[in-house]
Amino acid sequence: MKNFLVLAALAFSATLVQSCASYYSTTTIDPNKTFVLGEGEHPAYKANVKNVGLFDVEVVANSLNGVATPLGTLKPGESSEYSINPNTAVAFKNSAFLAATIKVDIYSMFFPSMGYKDNTPNQPQAK
Repeated sequence: MKNFLVLAALAFSATLVQSCASYYSTTTIDPNKTFVLGEGEHPAYKANVKNVGLFDVEVVANSLNGVATPLGTLKPGESSEYSINPNTAVAFKNSAFLAATIKVDIYSMFFPSMGYKDNTPNQPQAK
């Protein structure tokens, strides 16, 4: 009986871990567009992002109160893990003349919003 309870607990733990680490996407960002991840109110989460395309992608965190924090530039072949604070959107900006492509792995108990926006001249530039 004790072995059964241990096995049941392990099975439950494995199911819980799988359910909170389970969104993967390869995303194409059109020229002069920005892919936005996690807009609006949400809890903290982690995302591992790899630039699988041919062009640089600028990364900027934007809080709900309008504070923009440049996180850097993902060069082709580079990847980075981002710990995203609650209520913070992360923008992946493609300034190239052709499409950029990123692979996004999200580790969270929730599904963040995703969408595209046109690049605007007043968006902060990552350095």
